[in-house]
Amino acid sequence: MAYLYKHTRLDTNEIFYIGIGSDEHFKRAHSKFDRNKHWKNITNKSEYIVEIIENDLSWIDVCQKEKYLIEKYGRKDLNLGTLVNMTNGGEGIIGLVHSDEHKLKNSSSNKGKKKSESHIKKMRNRKQSDETKEKISKSNKGKKHTEETKQKISLSKRGKCNGEKNSFYGKKHTDEFKKNASKRKNGIKLSEETKEKISKSNTGKKRKPFSEETKQKMKESAKLRNIKPPSRLGMKHNQETKLKMSNSHKKNNNEN
Repeated sequence: MAYLYKHTRLDTNEIFYIGIGSDEHFKRAHSKFDRNKHWKNITNKSEYIVEIIENDLSWIDVCQKEKYLIEKYGRKDLNLGTLVNMTNGGEGIIGLVHSDEHKLKNSSSNKGKKKSESHIKKMRNRKQSDETKEKISKSNKGKKHTEETKQKISLSKRGKCNGEKNSFYGKKHTDEFKKNASKRKNGIKLSEETKEKISKSNTGKKRKPFSEETKQKMKESAKLRNIKPPSRLGMKHNQETKLKMSNSHKKNNNEN
């Protein structure tokens, strides 16, 4: 079901926008994203209130009512009234697909723009409610990226988080954080399916040898935890492990 809403500026008590939405919690009505520049100019100057005019309407009905109200209050760009709506309404955004030309224009206009430090800080400190997290989780369940999408994501992130570009560069986790992280992982058992996925993702990958510095750190860490360095002396592999190692060696020999 859909709803009809209006925005009223408090400095003049004028209705300056009529809109429609179909989300459950009227998020579109309260959202500041995807608004035109005229809407933003008004909200930068004045506080405004959001009012839900009608709810539980069919999409056809809400589109018709939107058109009626836009015609009633009049569009400002046509010198017919106070509304900053750029269309006569009734279109909505359900199923809207932007053209490649539109996407290119948006991309070009945003290139080189840098967000302010205050904006970055605000976004980093933003916390989502448990309800929002649950909704995001449900909406993403069952969704899988195509191989093409995975490749694009990989290429877009390549080199962006290395060294000083990494937001955690030069920082260290506190002992309290490490302790809490350790507690969270205690008792967690991976399913056979997850183990199989990890195994497949690591197949064929060759780990770089540890540096002497890393080896020393590992030894010191093991001593602090009263753990003896692992020794392979007398260790015996089970038949399943032997078979996996044999198949792995055969595969490597065939590739070479």
